[in-house]
Amino acid sequence: MTKIKSLEALTEYLPDDTFFEGLEDDDISPALFDHVKYMMKRKKVLEKYHFPDKPNAKGIYRVWVPDLTAKEGRRQLSSKNLEKLKDKVFEYDTRQDAEAEITFKRAFEETQRFELENISDQRKFSKMNTVSRNKSEYKRFFAGTGFELKPLEDITIIDLDDMIRRILKNNHLSKKGLDSIRGIINAVYKRAYFLGWVKENTASRIVWKDYHRMLYETTPIIERDYSTDELVRFENELARYHEEQPDYIPAYALEFQIITGMRRGEIPPLTWKDVDFEKGSIYIHREQITLKNAPGNANKIVEYTKNGKARYYPIADLEQEFLERLKAIDEKYYPDSPFLFPAESENGCISNDTVYQFFHRMCVRLDIPVTRDCVRGTHAFRRNAITEVVNISGGNVVMAAQMFGNSPETIRKHYYTQDNLENKRNVLNLRRKHEYVR
Repeated sequence: MTKIKSLEALTEYLPDDTFFEGLEDDDISPALFDHVKYMMKRKKVLEKYHFPDKPNAKGIYRVWVPDLTAKEGRRQLSSKNLEKLKDKVFEYDTRQDAEAEITFKRAFEETQRFELENISDQRKFSKMNTVSRNKSEYKRFFAGTGFELKPLEDITIIDLDDMIRRILKNNHLSKKGLDSIRGIINAVYKRAYFLGWVKENTASRIVWKDYHRMLYETTPIIERDYSTDELVRFENELARYHEEQPDYIPAYALEFQIITGMRRGEIPPLTWKDVDFEKGSIYIHREQITLKNAPGNANKIVEYTKNGKARYYPIADLEQEFLERLKAIDEKYYPDSPFLFPAESENGCISNDTVYQFFHRMCVRLDIPVTRDCVRGTHAFRRNAITEVVNISGGNVVMAAQMFGNSPETIRKHYYTQDNLENKRNVLNLRRKHEYVR
């Protein structure tokens, strides 16, 4: 093979990763050998960055480099000379690499930091709970594994696939659990690719449907609402509470949720200004959020709903009767409160947890099961309400979506628990009758 005798001859061989194969110690001097290694390392480092082809209007070349100490998670390096800029980038990257590698764990931490710092003040409380949930899921699936400490740029699609399959084999997960894993991995790689920490968004190549056969089935949606018998038992128990403790607001809040199917967080912030008896509507535009990691699980009222859209809920006969009854109770026991469901709290209204704790005590007393697998909490009342509206309206999921603040697709997937078999039976009979008439 040709011996390298001068630095000028290096350019011909540097692009070839097999340059050192077959070389003997006496084929190249130690100094030249070290220089070749340096140049090849420099080439590999610089390939991670996107350098401009020409300077900007001021004659400056600029490039973004990762920097976890910066607010945006990155910073700019610049120079009037492109080669000098590359020298700067190589020196910076080498120094950063020596201080700390961009591992999967570090990239996840940067992703969560970015999520918290780049959100409006209005929505920061919702984001805090989202980040808290992400950290909990990360700890559950990734913490303590060799995978989380592996440099991100060294993780291959095979590594990701192996990690996902290992998690699924070691955990009894449904599609919701897989969605959590997917959310973490996609967020990490999206952020890392944006910052230039990886040359490719490897996560974009994952075929998530391939893992569905490894999942466990959840309780069928038809079993995740309350039966007519259970609803009657709830109503009778609530009536007893109203009679024995007429000033006990949690009982009214739970009754209101059963009647309207509103989200639990939408109920505490409601004020009497939101109730328009003349127009026959309740204006739903705020939500109470419980900060899970805050001292005492602090409750904050935010000026938006879960999906960010305000809506009007119609006041029908049952709502009218309930609101008039509640109005009389509030005027008697809480005359100075603007809230429908007042309490001696920081916000002046009842809390989500108070209502749920009351609901749970009722379930124990009535021997109504509330299991984690079945996911039948107070949210199941929402499924009952939506299902009844859809069935009675002849399948009008669009109207139900407007009333309850979900998309039609979400209602079909997660809330519509039972088809109206009688309607379907009638349709089949009409169809067959039509066929014979033809």
